[in-house]
Amino acid sequence: MYRFKFGLMASSLLISSVAWANSSDWLLFSEDFEQQPDWVAGYPNPNGEGLRPHGNPAPPNWTVIRTDPAYAPSMGDADRHESIEIGAFAGKARSGERSVVFYRDAKSEPDWKWWSDGILAKKFDQEYNEIYAEFYIKWAPDSAHPKALSKLFRILHTWGEGWEIFKGFRDGFNGPIAGWNYVHNNYGLRNTIWLRGYPPQSHYYLESEPVKGLPREILSGDMSLNFDNNITDLNQDRITDNPNTKLMGMKSGLLIPQGGEQGMIHPTEFFGDETITGWRKMAFYVKMNSAQGVPDGHYEQWIDDQLVFANYQIAWVGKDAERMVGWNAIKLGGNDYIDKSLPDSLRYEDWYAMDDLVVMTAHPHTPSAPNQFSVTRQP
Repeated sequence: MYRFKFGLMASSLLISSVAWANSSDWLLFSEDFEQQPDWVAGYPNPNGEGLRPHGNPAPPNWTVIRTDPAYAPSMGDADRHESIEIGAFAGKARSGERSVVFYRDAKSEPDWKWWSDGILAKKFDQEYNEIYAEFYIKWAPDSAHPKALSKLFRILHTWGEGWEIFKGFRDGFNGPIAGWNYVHNNYGLRNTIWLRGYPPQSHYYLESEPVKGLPREILSGDMSLNFDNNITDLNQDRITDNPNTKLMGMKSGLLIPQGGEQGMIHPTEFFGDETITGWRKMAFYVKMNSAQGVPDGHYEQWIDDQLVFANYQIAWVGKDAERMVGWNAIKLGGNDYIDKSLPDSLRYEDWYAMDDLVVMTAHPHTPSAPNQFSVTRQP
């Protein structure tokens, strides 16, 4: 097996090795929504009320959108919202006056269906070996936080155009993908990381070269991580190599998970509630592996500048790939699967806002090839 050796404490990973003055050379895309017009994702289907709405053209500087709400003006619910809205909304912008807001709906039937979908996608003009992205997210302070899974962010390679950008799985047009989900279940709020590979036909769940050195077992490319030992022991060797010194509970004001119970935290401890709320800074970094099947690709995640996930043994592109590919797209928002036991009469809806997105083609915080780690084979 492989095992990390940490030459420096993981908190030192945040020490910059390159001057921020050069960061403009790496800037690929930014969006604070201040120059965006008022915009909504969908409009009524001309074939009849209650049918899936037609999607509006993507807002300026974005590529394509997906919308499929359960309750929205386009579906005949004038007192609800479209799945994605851009505008000046009180309490929903971090800087300036404007942001993008994603609305989540819950509906009991059909059981298999996600409710709802709202995705804002940007495809770049070329592929990149590395991508760093950061943004801020705020959850509705009055959210009831029912049990739910919501896809929130992706960095990916896609060869699709138009609607094809949203088609995944083995017969789709996407891979590799580095994703992040909001998951609230019986174990509290989870930091859910997911990975998909290329080519999807043989390496969608990275099965041809499984990832080693993870903080938790991976199931079909997904990891449901806690906010306790999974963020302080990054490689499951039972050594606290990444102490949490920055990530605080919104309500308790204590270092997470001290505001929880037995390592579990509630979404209100992470996002706040009506009494106290605020913005979380999310940051992600991915680097492609050096050649087909070589497990040296990177995936890192920070929350409020605290490293919470890092792995450098990923074969994003599998050994069966005909060529190497690069990262060329991001997606904000995604699919929502909310507790199906909620009564439809409630027409449940909540929201989260995103703001101040920055995408770069290099790592602004740490070396592209971190010399803090060495990888050795253990018998």
